[in-house]
Amino acid sequence: MGKYRSRAECRDIVRSVIAASSPPPLESFDLSRSEDNFFRRRTARALDRAAKDTCVFTEYYALPIARPVWNLIGAAAAMILGVFSAATIFYLYAPASVDRMPLFTGSLAVTVAAVGWVVAGGFTYRNTVRQNTINILFARFTTGPINEAFYRFGKEFGYDEHQHITPKRLAELRATGNEDDRKAAGTVGFILNYFELLANGVICGDFDHRVVKNSIRGSIVYFYDRCEPFIRAAAEEDARTYEQLRRLRANYREP
Repeated sequence: MGKYRSRAECRDIVRSVIAASSPPPLESFDLSRSEDNFFRRRTARALDRAAKDTCVFTEYYALPIARPVWNLIGAAAAMILGVFSAATIFYLYAPASVDRMPLFTGSLAVTVAAVGWVVAGGFTYRNTVRQNTINILFARFTTGPINEAFYRFGKEFGYDEHQHITPKRLAELRATGNEDDRKAAGTVGFILNYFELLANGVICGDFDHRVVKNSIRGSIVYFYDRCEPFIRAAAEEDARTYEQLRRLRANYREP
């Protein structure tokens, strides 16, 4: 395909394609306020989907999220296949005088039990993942050390997203001998480790990717981009440092 185009540019392209068809003006439909709000919301969603589907980058990189529930489905499928294989063999080679009805009822009972096992396990897995996600996100607002780390970060480094945190800056803070400066430097690693924990949980399937993305995608992007020089330097020393966070940020590349 052609050159890389951001999600925002893809949205503009879709808008231009629609505008080129010369549709009638919106005012000509005499929409009520509720209808206007409804169509605008749905149009925004449609544009997002179209921009996502036409973005080259989404074809190159998808977050490798583990799906443990597929192991459950595979085990159930293997169980059903094994039961029906054994039933088939028994049916073909059993003496004609043997009643085959219990064979079919037993196979059906095992199939129903296996399907019920998968359904119950799937619901349990989904609820557990969502509860784990809510708990870890809620800790951001209720846990003292995490709140203090975010407070110290803002107090020391400000909120300008264009001011990057470099290893040199952190080394200078640690070298002052001041306890507050030392703690401020330590907050960078603390916050990044918190986001690394989130990213690792998302990729391992322990946290809900959609909930995390819809809730704190902006925070992850903001802190990662500001700390990118520090993250890059740490990754050069050990490629495993913030490995999952770097994957998550790559998936969040689109604005």
